[in-house]
Amino acid sequence: MRPAILGETGYEAEPHATEMLPNTKKGGLWTPLRIRRNAWWAATSGAMGYCAGTRLWRWEPNWRETMQVRTIKEAPNLLRGLQAVACWKLTPDVKPELVTAGYSECKNANYTTAALADDRSCAVVYLASPRTIAVNLARFQGPVMARWFDPCTVTFSSASKHYPN
Repeated sequence: MRPAILGETGYEAEPHATEMLPNTKKGGLWTPLRIRRNAWWAATSGAMGYCAGTRLWRWEPNWRETMQVRTIKEAPNLLRGLQAVACWKLTPDVKPELVTAGYSECKNANYTTAALADDRSCAVVYLASPRTIAVNLARFQGPVMARWFDPCTVTFSSASKHYPN
C-alpha cells in the first residue's frame, strides 16, 4: 500500500479550467475556501496530505506578493488541526456510519467528509458550509467531547458555544 497525497489543487486567483463543482463556472477564480475545502476533503478521505501551491509558475513581476497569498499562509493549519487528534489512526467514514445526516451529496460543493479513529477514540468531520448534521455517538469508545476547529485562525472552541442544546 502507498500513501495518497493531493498533489495539486487550484491556485489562489487562478482561473478554473473547467466547471468542476456546481458552484463554479469555467473561468471563475480559485478562492481560499475552495482550496481549503479540497485539502480537508482529501485529509478526511484518507490522503496523507496535500501540496499547496501558487501562481508562481507564471513568474509574474509580483512574485513576492504571490508567495504571500492567504492559502500559502494557511496551508500549515491543516496539519495543526489534525495534530490535535490521533490523525494517523483515522479511517474515512465511507459508508457513512459516523455522520448519518446532513452530509450532502459527493458532487456538491458543501459535501461533508468524516474520518473515525480505528480505536474509536476520536473523529474529524469537515463541514464545507454551516449546517446541521447528525453524528452517531455510538460509534465512539467512551464519552464524547465535541469542539469546533477554525481552519483559518487555528482556534478551537466548544461545540456547546455554537449549539447549546
